[in-house]
Amino acid sequence: MQPITSRPALEHNVDSRDRKRQKRNRACDLCRRKKTRCDHDPAYPNIACGSCRNYEKECTFSESTKKRGPSKGYVEGLEGRLKRVEELLVNMLQDMPPNEIADVTAELEKDSDAYKKSSEENKDAYFFAGSSSGYYLLSRLFPQDQSHPLNQMFPKPINNNDDLIIKRPSELRSSSSGNNQDWKLPPKGLMDYLLNVYFEKLNKFLPILDKDEFYKLYEREGSQSSQVIPIALTTCCKVIKMLDKNHPIFAEYGVEKEALKKDLTFQLHLHHLPDFLEPKVQSIQLLLLNAAHSESWLTQGEAWLSVSIAIKMAQDLGLHRASFQPQGLSKAELEARKRLWWSAYILDRCVCAAVARPLTISDADCDIDYPESPDYFHYFAKLSSIHGESIRTLRSPKIQVLPDKSQRIENICKFIQQKLVEWKNNLPSHLQISDEEFDQISQPDSINPALKEKLENGAGQLYFAYTAVHLSVNKYLFSTNIDQSSVASACQELVRKAFYTLSYINVELLLSFWCFSSYFLTEILTIIFINCKNPDPTIASEAKYYNEKLKGFYRHLEETLEQPSLVPYIDLIFKLGSGSLEDKEKDNSQGTLGDEFLHQTSLINNINGLEWSEIAKLLFEIDQGSDGTKFINNSHRRYNPLTKSWVLCSPHRTQRPWQGQQEGDQSEQRPQYDPQCYLCPGNQRANGESNPKYEATFRFPNDFAAVKTDQPALEATDDDLIRVEGVRGECHVICFSPRHDLTLAEMSVEEIEKVVDIWTSSYLDMQQNPVIKHVQIFENKGAAMGCSNPHPHGQMWCTESIPEEPQKELIALHEYNQKHGDKKCLLCDYAQREMNDPERKRTVFENDTFLVVVPFWAVWPFEVMVLPKVHIASLPEMDDKQKHDLADAVRRITCRYDNLFKTSFPYSMGIHQKPLQGEYDYAHLHLHYYPPLLRSATVRKFLVGFEMLGEPQRDLTPEQAAARLRELPEVHYKEIAN
Repeated sequence: MQPITSRPALEHNVDSRDRKRQKRNRACDLCRRKKTRCDHDPAYPNIACGSCRNYEKECTFSESTKKRGPSKGYVEGLEGRLKRVEELLVNMLQDMPPNEIADVTAELEKDSDAYKKSSEENKDAYFFAGSSSGYYLLSRLFPQDQSHPLNQMFPKPINNNDDLIIKRPSELRSSSSGNNQDWKLPPKGLMDYLLNVYFEKLNKFLPILDKDEFYKLYEREGSQSSQVIPIALTTCCKVIKMLDKNHPIFAEYGVEKEALKKDLTFQLHLHHLPDFLEPKVQSIQLLLLNAAHSESWLTQGEAWLSVSIAIKMAQDLGLHRASFQPQGLSKAELEARKRLWWSAYILDRCVCAAVARPLTISDADCDIDYPESPDYFHYFAKLSSIHGESIRTLRSPKIQVLPDKSQRIENICKFIQQKLVEWKNNLPSHLQISDEEFDQISQPDSINPALKEKLENGAGQLYFAYTAVHLSVNKYLFSTNIDQSSVASACQELVRKAFYTLSYINVELLLSFWCFSSYFLTEILTIIFINCKNPDPTIASEAKYYNEKLKGFYRHLEETLEQPSLVPYIDLIFKLGSGSLEDKEKDNSQGTLGDEFLHQTSLINNINGLEWSEIAKLLFEIDQGSDGTKFINNSHRRYNPLTKSWVLCSPHRTQRPWQGQQEGDQSEQRPQYDPQCYLCPGNQRANGESNPKYEATFRFPNDFAAVKTDQPALEATDDDLIRVEGVRGECHVICFSPRHDLTLAEMSVEEIEKVVDIWTSSYLDMQQNPVIKHVQIFENKGAAMGCSNPHPHGQMWCTESIPEEPQKELIALHEYNQKHGDKKCLLCDYAQREMNDPERKRTVFENDTFLVVVPFWAVWPFEVMVLPKVHIASLPEMDDKQKHDLADAVRRITCRYDNLFKTSFPYSMGIHQKPLQGEYDYAHLHLHYYPPLLRSATVRKFLVGFEMLGEPQRDLTPEQAAARLRELPEVHYKEIAN
């Protein structure tokens, strides 16, 4: 799909909402007399309504039917919106002391000198805003940033206590405080430096200001411009917050950072009110600057109001409509207007999502093209359009009451996910982060300077925003019928990518664009909350790990942020998730700390619909399996009854950073026939013999056998320290297919049945050799497992002695049989135990006669065991149905392996069965699969260190591994791609 480069023009030049509002306010005289609906459209004044056309008359309007007075001003017109803000922020009052909530009218009249004085001088100059008004709530929401224009439009209390006496807007408009001669500006060199930093560091990511136009006015009018100076001071304030207090620019001009910021804020508070209440470009710029660069978690409501006013002003100026652009403007000037509009559009989508409010303007009322230059901002605007679509559809109250709500949400999510993927795929190379580059991002030591520079110049911020928007869509799938484990895994993968990307984003940019950053981080925090107690222990463990990461990240941010600390809350989440709180402390966490969190971040419930009590309840649940195990998230040892050995499990280590050895990808394309391959049909082998032109399977003696039958006998020694004995035997190679480019994962069940047949016939052939006692059939797949030839093949080593691993298993099987009775088998009982588990925690899949499980004692990350459901001692004992089902199990597990990391998955597979000679009826046929890959197609597990010197150890628990394998498709990823 080609990227969208323009937007379709609208049919009319009047916004649909404005047209509907005007229709309601205005009806012609005839329709009023007949009391019928008037469909007269003000956009077409010369066209009569339907009723008048029927009577062949023109629409006439008497004075009483004309629109009532002029349109409301921006301050007065916000009455309805303030009421909605009041509902949105009502939780803020719940945490206030009663004396602050009480009506203070009487106290004002009795004690407020300011009120008395104002009443005597001009009773209309001031009015009281009670505790139930939107003004009062707004004043509670953003009292700290007095430079904000909303603190001027909704004027602050004239006294410093909590009593709210507001100066009327009419008085403010006539105020003379905006006299240009009163400006006290910092040195011009300092201002020039700060402005330059703003345009170099910030404006390129959100081009609210047109640099050329701004400097033209700034240089021409300087300190005499009431239009430019407030904007200049506002941008300077934002840059000052970015800079370190020890920055040399402060020393050069002999000022302190905090003192300079306070002085500029005071100047803005005094002067910039009167000239910014009318719709004009500078008013829009000032509103957007303050909304985009606010630095407090709880200012989203403030930003929402600022952006709403800016959008309304922009609509009145026609910035959103291609047909409303003034004539005679240069291409650069038109592009500047376009970028100003899209800045407002982007902010509107973000702040409306943050406070769960409807969009201020819909795409249907906007037809202006996207910015022309294919830069960061251009693609951020497109991402915001997709984000707006998700807000409009998924957050619609209508969808919550539909009978097919779950299916509707699922369809919408899939549609938006597709649009997000298309958006990502259409990014230019300088903003695109490929999978290979992301592998570098996840390993900081391997990242190259060019990629690091790309991340810091916009690609990182864009990818971070993409993951957050994707998460905001994915979280709605938790309420659908889609498999929750797959939803949780997808969300967790996005969280992981967001965190890795976050480490390369300039912290100053995060703080400067806190309006975006706080919302995106909130989406990540929400998924962590949801996943912290996910039934999948892998996901839960990762979520708790990210709790700790987020805590450290916020501790760093809060050195600059003007907001209550979230670290204690995140710390509490981490403690709850790890089960480290005592019962008494848990009770307190639901009380004092929980209330404190709500007091500090009262908007978070509105943002994500999460209640603290529900989060706490979710995290307090004990993760206990049906078999009584409570070890899922803690270090523990597991006993292997087959080998009488132990394996150490450390689930919390799954998220440790990896900077070690990486394997090459095993998924290279191979031809169906390779003339250089010594295993392909008709080719010559190393010993000079040629292979037959075989068409199915093919077995031949290994040209470089590890054991031989024609060697002289070696007398065994009985020395206690230096002991040796001879070994005779045979080695064979078994080619699974004549095709060089296939593996078992890509072969059909019928083709694999022929492999099972040759395994069986080979076992029977070896019974004819009295020297051979044990037949070990195995396959090493992939270079990571030491395979020297990619042609699909396995081996068979036949020896006169029983090797150590199968010998240990036979001893354990025999002892279990002796202990529990002649009819008892260790592996039969284990298979029955796994099948009886109602949760099937370790079962990957099963068919009629075979069970595939990740064994309780597994050592390798995605190790599995293939077990017949009934007692079978060796391959020849299988009937045709069991042979078919074994071939089916082999195909399905190898296909899932390949699909796990979208690669030709390496492994070692071996068949254990009863020896050829002797009474071993207690032996139980089974297949072991030992794959080394752990995190990705390039990161493998090594048995080193403690595992060599102590005992085997694994990070991923068998339950986690089984869950990952269960959710994978059984159609090979190459087949899906084709």
